[in-house]
Amino acid sequence: MKYAVDMLDYHIRNDSCLIVKPSAIVDEVFNKFRQNTRLKREACGILIGGFKRAKNTIVIDKCTSPGAQDVRRRSSYTMKDSKHQLEVTKEFKTSNGFSNYLGIWHTHPEPNPIPSRIDLNDWEKVMLLNREILPAFL
Repeated sequence: MKYAVDMLDYHIRNDSCLIVKPSAIVDEVFNKFRQNTRLKREACGILIGGFKRAKNTIVIDKCTSPGAQDVRRRSSYTMKDSKHQLEVTKEFKTSNGFSNYLGIWHTHPEPNPIPSRIDLNDWEKVMLLNREILPAFL
């Protein structure tokens, strides 16, 4: 089964709405690495995009896919490949500073993913270090 994420609306303070809009390229990567069989290992990458303040929209233009140096297991991953940072740096430069690191994506080996203890701990660390961001699970 193929999934597509056209747009996600997050209602935030004062009845305003933040729209998260992944591109078709991101959908392709997510579908390619979906863990829909027992043989598939977790996949991970970086979400790259920017914020269009006038439209209150986060645009996810690209995402990286697992690299050769990344460690992938059935229910865990370790991002080690330098290609992720190289891609973020390249996109930042070619977009004149619009596209940048937005976060990490990764798969889960279940049909209805639930954040793991590791996910929640990482989430807490990010929130403590970046009090100005608006967190979101996609």
